Amino acid sequence: MDETLSELCERNQRLDMGEVLVHIQKSHEADAEIMIEPEALKEQREANPGLKLLDVRTKEEFEAIHIEGSIHMTAQVGSDTNCVSTAQDLLHQVVDNWNPDELFVIIDHQGQQAPDVATYFLGHGMKQARCLRGGIDAWSLEVDNSVPRYELHKAMESDAQKTNRESSGNSEQQGKKQAKSEDATGQETRPSLLDSLSINSR
Repeated sequence: MDETLSELCERNQRLDMGEVLVHIQKSHEADAEIMIEPEALKEQREANPGLKLLDVRTKEEFEAIHIEGSIHMTAQVGSDTNCVSTAQDLLHQVVDNWNPDELFVIIDHQGQQAPDVATYFLGHGMKQARCLRGGIDAWSLEVDNSVPRYELHKAMESDAQKTNRESSGNSEQQGKKQAKSEDATGQETRPSLLDSLSINSR
């Protein structure tokens, strides 16, 4: 059963529902201010061909489908070094190397991750950070249908699970020792295939 706003406020130390509604409205307005419509982005690109589009999707998504001229958010976005590996490091690359007064637009799949990324940049002095409303999916629907639409299907099998499955001929005890060894490395268990792309035909 879905929880109502009133029940949510009651559960969280009896928050004032009016104040919560005001906060939600302000958050919505703040998000709207950093959004750029697909058609408006098209016009911006025509007026300024050098406008940067920063694509924050996965490597697999970007390599399969992207807006022509966009920059994938990798270690190369603003530095000569290839040693960057974390998302936080990549964000800092842009902050440290890009003009803080220059407009750039963040692209994701369907407009769900980009607002958070844009907010981060705005909070670090990148005054013209914007994000594409609806992501590359909206761009495909409203501007350029030569860019295929796609769906993501999460792969549930982790690297450790895959290893255990492939070595199923080993004894159960050996499997437990292997799992303990992998846990001890402190490495994050990630899906062996982060996302599989299902491209929609038109």
